[in-house]
Amino acid sequence: MTMHVDGGRTQKKQPLEIFSLQPVLGLDTASHRMGMCRCETSAAYGGGDWCDPASQHLNSKHSTYLTHFLVFAFPSKAYLEFPNILTGLLKEVMDNFASACEKGIVTQSGDTWYPACVGFKLDMEWMVKVGSLTRSYQNVGHVNQKPCCHECDAGKQLIPFEDVTDCACWIRTRWATVPWQTMPPWASIPFDSGKPAKILRRDAFHVFRLGICRNFIGSTVHLLIYMGCFNEAGDNGQAACLARAFANLNLFCSANNMKIYSIRGFTVANMHAARNAFPWLGCKGADSITILKWIRFYAGLQLQQNGWSLTEKKVLEWMGSMDTGSGWGHLVCPIAVVLFKGLETAMHTSLIIV
Repeated sequence: MTMHVDGGRTQKKQPLEIFSLQPVLGLDTASHRMGMCRCETSAAYGGGDWCDPASQHLNSKHSTYLTHFLVFAFPSKAYLEFPNILTGLLKEVMDNFASACEKGIVTQSGDTWYPACVGFKLDMEWMVKVGSLTRSYQNVGHVNQKPCCHECDAGKQLIPFEDVTDCACWIRTRWATVPWQTMPPWASIPFDSGKPAKILRRDAFHVFRLGICRNFIGSTVHLLIYMGCFNEAGDNGQAACLARAFANLNLFCSANNMKIYSIRGFTVANMHAARNAFPWLGCKGADSITILKWIRFYAGLQLQQNGWSLTEKKVLEWMGSMDTGSGWGHLVCPIAVVLFKGLETAMHTSLIIV
């Protein structure tokens, strides 16, 4: 079982706080259905033996009503006179959950089931809000060196958080200390006593759709502009090429019965493409997946054109083969190579700004 907390909006657009429980194993576990993973060393999984981990399907499909079970929700503005209502509710719920984990739940047949908590899913903002963290992204600065990660000591003096090498100094500090001084609401839940902070899980939606995915879109669109994919006779400035790119995206959406809801165009502002900055697109999570599908399609079209160098072809192949589903490998690989390895100096700088 995992715990999940996030913010939402009421019908009147008021902020809403939502806490739910999410079983780890999903409905497909009982279907006995066989499947194949999409790794290079593909393997079969599924079947009727529920004791076999390969038969256990994660709870990430079907309706939210079948995967998340609401515990409480309240409009935060309606309870301004109760500043500690969120932490109070979390403490009460998590204490009850801890009791269920330790004492078990007796069914009508007399069997006792013991639930187990494998993590608390929430985004970085909520981690700080409900955990009173002393190490978080809010500590990132350019003057004072402060720890800025709840998992490790990255950001401290001599432990740069910008280090992305395989032997980065922060790797050996992961889970060594807890990122809080006062006990958080989940302290009573049985978990790994050696690494208690590991209960804070990264929410895949925020990490991918609202995180690395939007960074990839911003950099990729600008890289395509640098490669001349949207050039026409006349004005080929940044704004004009961004407008043509979005027009091409709209054409793709019309042909595939899709729609972009959160933005009306690619601009320097919503791409956060100021000079000497790494672009990222400000859009909704659903739109980021639609745009990724368009990039994959458009890169495939460009590969059919003549005149590309071997390096440019390789970059286009990466764009065209990236996975828009649950697998991130095809997407993260080109990001890491293009951003940090520098296929060509010109292409590397184009990811900063055109």
